[in-house]
Amino acid sequence: MESTPGAQDSGFWCNGRHYAAPHQPTIGICLDGTAREYLTRALAEGVMPTLARLLDDGGRLLSAQAQVPTLTNVNNASIVTGVSAAVHGVSGNHYLAPDGRERQLTDPEALRAETILAAAQRAGFAVLAVSAKDKLRTLLGTGGVPSISAERADELTLDGLGGLTGQELLGRTRPDIYDPELSAYTIDLTLALAERLGTRLAYCSLTDYVQHKVPPGNPLANSFYAGLDERLGRMLEDGWRVGMVADHGMNAKIRADGSPNVQYLSDALTAGGCTDARVILPITDPYIAHHGALGSLAYIYVRSESIGEARAILAAQAGVEAIIDRDAAAIAFGLPADRIGDLVVCADAATALGKSEEDHDLSALGGTLRSHGGLREIEVPMVICHPLPEELPTHGLHNADLFSLLLSKTPSMSHPSAPSVLSGGTPDPECPFCGARLDEASATILDQDEHTISLLHPQPATDGHALVVPRRHAQDLYEIPPEDLAATIRAAQRMAVKLRDRLGAEGVNLLNACRPAGWQTIFHFHIHVVPRYSGDGLQPPWTPHPGDQSKIESLATIIRGQ
Repeated sequence: MESTPGAQDSGFWCNGRHYAAPHQPTIGICLDGTAREYLTRALAEGVMPTLARLLDDGGRLLSAQAQVPTLTNVNNASIVTGVSAAVHGVSGNHYLAPDGRERQLTDPEALRAETILAAAQRAGFAVLAVSAKDKLRTLLGTGGVPSISAERADELTLDGLGGLTGQELLGRTRPDIYDPELSAYTIDLTLALAERLGTRLAYCSLTDYVQHKVPPGNPLANSFYAGLDERLGRMLEDGWRVGMVADHGMNAKIRADGSPNVQYLSDALTAGGCTDARVILPITDPYIAHHGALGSLAYIYVRSESIGEARAILAAQAGVEAIIDRDAAAIAFGLPADRIGDLVVCADAATALGKSEEDHDLSALGGTLRSHGGLREIEVPMVICHPLPEELPTHGLHNADLFSLLLSKTPSMSHPSAPSVLSGGTPDPECPFCGARLDEASATILDQDEHTISLLHPQPATDGHALVVPRRHAQDLYEIPPEDLAATIRAAQRMAVKLRDRLGAEGVNLLNACRPAGWQTIFHFHIHVVPRYSGDGLQPPWTPHPGDQSKIESLATIIRGQ
């Protein structure tokens, strides 16, 4: 499909965000598994001269946040929809379906939001999606988007190719899925298809086989990024507008001797007497030579009466750094509550999580393990190959913002986790809480004064879950003026009293998330007022246990400034 003559110069809308018309060929590339250090090492060692020149000429190497869990399917979905998993619905590579069976999240029906490519195609622009891994092909093709994979380029064709397969069009045999050259082949296939089909907006998703196998600076890694750099130069010479972002980072999950460091949660739960718990590993996919279905996040399904027991057992496992209940995780990470477990378990940077030891064949891993999935793989690099406004905020970027940066003169960094329904008294155009019209929320506004507005949360943890937001924009707790903070606290107290008196709430939790490490996903200060009821199922986000008294006293000295 070629772009429709006279396609709307005003661009198009997708999931509440506006995208400018792609008046030159534009491509977003997912650098699968590329932790920032891969690029910085490659630049330092001189193997990416094109990228170095671009950065000198006004291009940007930015830091962004990935969607948790830091996995391929969920983050590719975020990149191509521009929204969080709470909106697009993909909670991992793999999940527990309502029928009790484990399933891959790869089919178009898994997506609950339109893709940017599909919206652009509706607006009359020729689009294309190409993935290295075939598992992403149908997901990226949602909405009738032409989609093909390098993994099956010898079998697949697209309308407009005259019956040729992708491999025949390119004139080169596709590499094996575990060949380090597959990513380079994927870019070459994308460019050949785009030229034949007259594509204006393309998405190209690479594979992370190299990143699973070697660390930054390794000769194989440098060869990979040198090949990427050469193709980047070619794209720019051919007039492409290029942006790149990673779906997740990558860490070695190994012991001191270099062997895989895995905590087998099913075995631990069974040994602890919690026999009704079920462990789901959302990293699970067909590519076991990459990671052996071992990542740093797990979903635990367990009966409500056993949640406390399961939590205590899991907290005792070495390398487990967070155990969060379903509702808190859905809020904190922007996840669909119906596609995650009763508990979400996160491991530290050096630990992977498995089911039972007998469930995992580690023979294909080569005696070591590099993987992802948890909180320690959340920071990712984003490369924009054209100058951006100097005033562009560099905090709060997500990989879901890639196409907004590529297709907007004034990018919108909203990364909406839910429909934007708030209005600020002093609007910031880049803030989702400031940018929407107040009357859109009229049906859910609960309370307001000259300083604050309170309304029902669109994805409540309990009945009556409210948000209290200061009208004047402030990013977070560190930056809000004291007078606005005081007004917001007073409004939160008023709301707590209303929820007690009118809904019969028996208690209340106040929650504020500050900065990405503190689970913040919308960068306008706000307080969650969560009414509590007997039997509501919410659990504390951590399990209290005795601390090291000497360490506590040392920390007190440091904090006091002594």
